[in-house]
Amino acid sequence: LNLDAPKLRTEVFRLGRYWLHDIGVDGFRLDAAKHLYPDWLPHYNQRNINFWTEFAKEMASDDKEIYLVGEIWSPTREIGSYIRPLGSAFNFPLSEAITSIVKSESNDPDIVAMLLRAREIYARSRPDFVDAIHLSNHDQNRIASQLNNKP
Repeated sequence: LNLDAPKLRTEVFRLGRYWLHDIGVDGFRLDAAKHLYPDWLPHYNQRNINFWTEFAKEMASDDKEIYLVGEIWSPTREIGSYIRPLGSAFNFPLSEAITSIVKSESNDPDIVAMLLRAREIYARSRPDFVDAIHLSNHDQNRIASQLNNKP
């Protein structure tokens, strides 16, 4: 899709408002949020962020309580860039660290520092951020499978 086309953007925003008002959803889970523009385009990441900034503004103009959570499977700093427009993103680096600790049945004191660093980065982008901590999603093997169903 050519998200730079004004007619398409208008339609995407219209559909978002339809789901908010007519259907009554409270927000959107934005799958593959960093892949709207292909990565071979110049400044593709910033173009994605600019689109989500406009999308969030359009949706919030009708519903100030809207919840947007982005799936940005990237390092924490890059996720932080998307926190600014979206307000929330899945914390993949933390998910992977927790899974690793549980699988190895070990203790990793660095995980607290990792969480604090993420919170600091996210807060710089947007003080009212929501850190969407999770263990796994539909793109990953479920946590029970990764642990071989061990309790």
